[in-house]
Amino acid sequence: MSAEGLSRSAVASLLRTRPYKLPPTMLEAAKKLFLIVSALFPIVDPLGGSPFFLAMTNEYLPEARRALSWQIALNSFVLLVASYFVGTYILAFFGISLPIVQVGGGIVLVAMGPTGMSVMTKLSSFLLVCIGAQIVWNGIKTLLESVTLRIAP
Repeated sequence: MSAEGLSRSAVASLLRTRPYKLPPTMLEAAKKLFLIVSALFPIVDPLGGSPFFLAMTNEYLPEARRALSWQIALNSFVLLVASYFVGTYILAFFGISLPIVQVGGGIVLVAMGPTGMSVMTKLSSFLLVCIGAQIVWNGIKTLLESVTLRIAP
């Protein structure tokens, strides 16, 4: 049935009775985008960094400040996109699993609190915590696998 063959009232009633649903692929993409943004927002911390930007550029002309802020935004976007595409390979290179990244990220976010750490310091400490947690996990896993459980009959 085509839309040309329907009257306006028929089209309106069809639209009222059938709520619009996002296609599954768009819904999955929206979920992933929300997950990525919510995971990276505390690390990049644009709200916490803005007072530093304003304090460091208070003697700049408004045009220069605007141009600098756009350059920072572009560099941050490129960093996030590159991290998205290369991050898996970096984790594989260091032998870090995804659960360890989640644990390490939680530890870093809890430990840093509102300390005003720079982005590079946050990322460096995050990577070091992940490597340390992976080493501990591998050691515990190997130790537990080497112990045989003997149950008396």
